[in-house]
Amino acid sequence: MISTSAVTSVGEAIVDFVSARPGTTLSGAPGFTKHAGGAAANVAVGLAKLGVRTAFIGRVGQDPFGHFLTSELRKNGVNTARVRTDDFHRTRLAFVFRTRSGGRDFAFWESSPADEQLQSSDVDCSRLARSRIVHIGSFPLINEPSRSTAFLIAEKVSRLGSIVSFDPNIRLSLWRSPGEARRHLLRMVGLASVLRLNDEEAYFLTGSRRYRHAALKLLARGPMLVAIT
Repeated sequence: MISTSAVTSVGEAIVDFVSARPGTTLSGAPGFTKHAGGAAANVAVGLAKLGVRTAFIGRVGQDPFGHFLTSELRKNGVNTARVRTDDFHRTRLAFVFRTRSGGRDFAFWESSPADEQLQSSDVDCSRLARSRIVHIGSFPLINEPSRSTAFLIAEKVSRLGSIVSFDPNIRLSLWRSPGEARRHLLRMVGLASVLRLNDEEAYFLTGSRRYRHAALKLLARGPMLVAIT
C-alpha cells in the first residue's frame, strides 16, 4: 500500500526509444533501443534500487507500452497499486537521440497522452500524505486535468505534513508557450519544500545565470532547499 512507502513519486512514466548511434538525427538514426523512462518514474525506480520503499502514482495507456512500464516498475520494486491504466489515451513515447558532445535531444510522440489524464479521483491525498516525501514531476503541469491534480496533491500533502519535492525537467516543446510553462512551474516551486533543477532551468525560471543569485530568487518563493546541478 502507498501508506507504507517512504517516497511516492507522482507524474509521468513514458517509453524512451534511444538512438543506437550518437551524433545522428532522428531521421538518420539506424535503430533505437526501448527503455522504461519518465523523470518521475525514474525517481521511484532509482530510490527503490537504493533500498527506499517507493510508490508511483500516474496513468499509462491500456496498451503494450503501458503494460511494459507497469511491469518494469514492479520488477524494480516500486509499488504500483495507484498506477491507473487509461482505456482512451495512449502511453507517451519519446525518441531520444544523443549528440556527439554527450547531450540529448527529444522528440515526443502522442497527443493528449495517458499521463496527462491523472484525475483527483485517482489519488487519496490523506493516504498519500503518509509518505514522508511526495515527489512531483513537471509533466502533469503541461495540460489539464493532470495540472489541477498535481497542484491539489502538492497543496494537500504539504498541509498534512509531507515534504514536497519538485523537478521542473523543462521540455518547452510540450508547452503552448514559454510564458505558460514559466507561470505554472513557478507556482509549483512555491508549493515545494525541495527543488532540484539544472543551470539552464534555473536561468529559464529566474533570468539569472549566477547560481547563487538564481538559488536565492527561487528560495524566496518558498522552498527550504534548492539544488542547482
